[in-house]
Amino acid sequence: MIKEAASITHTHFSPSSPHTLALSSSARVQIYHPSSRTLAKTISRFKDTVLCAEFRDDGKLLLASDKSGAIQVFDLSSRAILRSWTPEETHARLQVTKVKWLGLPSVVSVGDDKTVKLWDITQKPAVTTFSGHTDYVRSLTTSGHLIFSGSLDGTAKLWDPRVSTEIATFCHGESVYAVQAMRGATMFLTGGGSGVKVWDMTAGRECPVKEMWNHQKEVTALCANKDHSRVLAGGLDGLVKIYDTSNWKVVHGVKYPAAILSMSLSPDEKHIAVGMSTALLSLRSRVAAKPLPVKSIATFPVFHDEFVFREKRTKALKDYDRALAGFRFGDALDLVLKGGDSILILTILNEIKHRSAFPQALQNRSPETLLPILRWMHKNLGDPRYAPIIIDLTYQILDIYGADLVEDKEVAYVIEGITRKIRKEIDQANTSQILIGLLSMAS
Repeated sequence: MIKEAASITHTHFSPSSPHTLALSSSARVQIYHPSSRTLAKTISRFKDTVLCAEFRDDGKLLLASDKSGAIQVFDLSSRAILRSWTPEETHARLQVTKVKWLGLPSVVSVGDDKTVKLWDITQKPAVTTFSGHTDYVRSLTTSGHLIFSGSLDGTAKLWDPRVSTEIATFCHGESVYAVQAMRGATMFLTGGGSGVKVWDMTAGRECPVKEMWNHQKEVTALCANKDHSRVLAGGLDGLVKIYDTSNWKVVHGVKYPAAILSMSLSPDEKHIAVGMSTALLSLRSRVAAKPLPVKSIATFPVFHDEFVFREKRTKALKDYDRALAGFRFGDALDLVLKGGDSILILTILNEIKHRSAFPQALQNRSPETLLPILRWMHKNLGDPRYAPIIIDLTYQILDIYGADLVEDKEVAYVIEGITRKIRKEIDQANTSQILIGLLSMAS
């Protein structure tokens, strides 16, 4: 369980390995590594509560929407905003509840203005606006080029951008909070009230082919595994029901401590993320069976027709190696900082960076535990070997602590020293550029 600041409105696993998890909560998106449970990135460039955040297929871009009505596209490597649409440009300054990629460069959004909109990230105006719902649109999924939306008006609608029109309407009967497309783009699921309905285009759209009423409260989340042999449904009753799609019977159920608002399954089917109204994230993982440990390796040199067995001796791990192996990145960093070996500190910092564990290593530090890091940065700032890692450290520390850094006198003093040194380095770089220019003119 991971405790966040507010209700978890949306979860989404990256389609590309290592399938990091984007979690929408409060006015930020947090990205976690599902295996190590470490926080890799935080994106907080939002003015209101984030309602949805989705990875592109390659995992390099993130599409997000918030309660103010803004939509933004982020480059995850730099956290830069590549495209943004203001609330006035999207859904009439009303909240944008769901956004999704529809192949490059198209994205889809739905909102409280009762419309579905198609966008091209290379241009500002909406490419197409689909109208037809009579109440807030709260759910969205895509399949190939088709768009499937669900509304509080009790219907779900299928749209085709190629003809800019509605293909079909499915009457669920109660507010639709979740939709899910199945393989082949002919079968769809709607979740609303306490039930899930299965619709098959080949069997007609007037009546569902199957109805499952296994929840006591509103169904709010639907997802499926890769081959669509299993469908998961989560609701405000805190229950997740797992259905076998061959007969639509419940094969398993999980009880959670609070109402479920969002749910997703990783593409490799190893992790299930469930976001709750009480700001709790549950992350369950399938644990692979571990091979039996090999205690010794026998070698067989022959001496006078006798076999001699020698046990392989393993080198004892250092304290910081054991800390890294146990994902205690903050402890590993503290241990090498006490030793004072700058090269070893640099090595450990690079290892922590490689594991995307800077936030975990730097969070929740007191001024006393933060000072050794700042002093090491100040000492090695002028050395080109240390510059890249110091730049990364600076961004991370500013992201986590911000203005709180200057509250402690000692920390403020070291920060001031780092600032002076950076200005000196900038002045030296500018002087070097002038000299290079003069030399090139002389030659």
